Amino acid sequence: MSSITARPSSAPRDLATLAMLYGMSDSVVAESAHQSRQELATALLDRRLREMETVYPVESPAESHATLGGRVQTEPPPQKWMSYSDSFSPSTHYLRVKPMLDFIGALLLFMIAAPIMAAVALAIKLTSPGPVLFRQVRVGQDGADFVLYKFRSMPTDVEAKTGPVWSGDGDSRATPLGHYLRKFHLDELPQVFNVLRGEMSLVGPRPERRCFVNFLQRLIPDYNLRHSVKPGITGLAQVFYPYGASVEDACEKLRYELYYARRVSLGLDFRALIKTISVVLAGRGQ
Repeated sequence: MSSITARPSSAPRDLATLAMLYGMSDSVVAESAHQSRQELATALLDRRLREMETVYPVESPAESHATLGGRVQTEPPPQKWMSYSDSFSPSTHYLRVKPMLDFIGALLLFMIAAPIMAAVALAIKLTSPGPVLFRQVRVGQDGADFVLYKFRSMPTDVEAKTGPVWSGDGDSRATPLGHYLRKFHLDELPQVFNVLRGEMSLVGPRPERRCFVNFLQRLIPDYNLRHSVKPGITGLAQVFYPYGASVEDACEKLRYELYYARRVSLGLDFRALIKTISVVLAGRGQ
């Protein structure tokens, strides 16, 4: 096992870069200061999530001592360290073909759903003044902004007085048609164009608005790590966690999103897509 000795003043991202540069097979983070340890651990995981070709274990001193001594750690490590052990096992082969599969899947979805999308567009035009499509800037992979497309399910001036607010379960601001569209996730269909443009994936974390990202990253450790993968039309958090609009809900959903980022695979995507179909057919939308 190769090693790196760094000065305490070394920047976390400098150490992450060194680990990649020297092809580290293993890393042990032994920083006593809590703040520095958290920054360093986040930087290392961020690099691992973005550079999937090189995946190496990152352990806490306790985990390393237990491993080298051939002992089983009886106490579970803090949640942060759980992200750095062998549970991090994305399928690198699948990551190479995932963009192509996303494109093909989005194209097939558009061809199948085109008549439904035309009917929804006409219904919106006839029942509510304003544009058919709703465009909003969201945060995508690597923190880059992109314009998300949805069918409009609310009045055009819904946030004129309140400003940006989370959309809650059974949002009363939705139009009568909008309630139906959201119930069966039909408002999400135009996001196939985001997938075709390479801005989104079929499966991934839900893309969030910049104002909420800035707010949540100050409150939730590692929140920005969700941006290491492309956001998705659907995802584990969307189908396995009840819809919520609070910091607590964001924390819970982040657990699903980081689990997905650590274990990206065809099987996991397939599971999320199958679950999405059952959620849509059952009308358990927002």
